Formats: sequence, structure tokens, C-alpha cells
Amino acid sequence: MEHDENREKRSQKIARESPEGTPAHPRLTSGGLMGIILITLLPPVAIAIAVYYLFGPNLAMMALVVGLVVCFLANPAVWATFFRARERHEIDDRQ
Repeated sequence: MEHDENREKRSQKIARESPEGTPAHPRLTSGGLMGIILITLLPPVAIAIAVYYLFGPNLAMMALVVGLVVCFLANPAVWATFFRARERHEIDDRQ
């Protein structure tokens, strides 16, 4: 019960702070959100490494840039995650 009450309180605090409203995962901290973003780095880097060994450094660099653009710049969910992480960090600092 106490676990659910803490979750609900945190969810309400985030809902007051965030323009997006009540979060799906209120226990996820700002560090956890940043970890998710870092995990999204793995596929472009792995592809770039494979391209490096198969085709050389020039194509690997191009693959890395294209992969990062697709994963970060062209993905609005990633940008929203940065804002959510900042909101949760501010909420945690006030406690």
C-alpha cells in the first residue's frame, strides 16, 4: 500500500510540473530517463563499428552521423525525454 501511495504522490507532483500531465512511470528518475537515451546510442554505434570493419572509416563516420540524426534529431520522443528528465530532476531537487 505504501508503495502505491508514494507512487501516486510522485505522479501528482510530476503532473503539476509537467505540461504532459500524469506520467506512465512516475518512479523512473531523471537518471533512468537519461539511461534510456544512452541506450539509444548503442544501435548507431554498433552499426558504425560494423561498417568500419566492412567498408572503412569514411563510410563508418557517415553511418554514425546518419544513425545519430535518425535516432536523436528526427525522433521527437527523445527530445521529450530530455524535458521529462529535467522536470523530474527539478522535482527531486526540491524534496
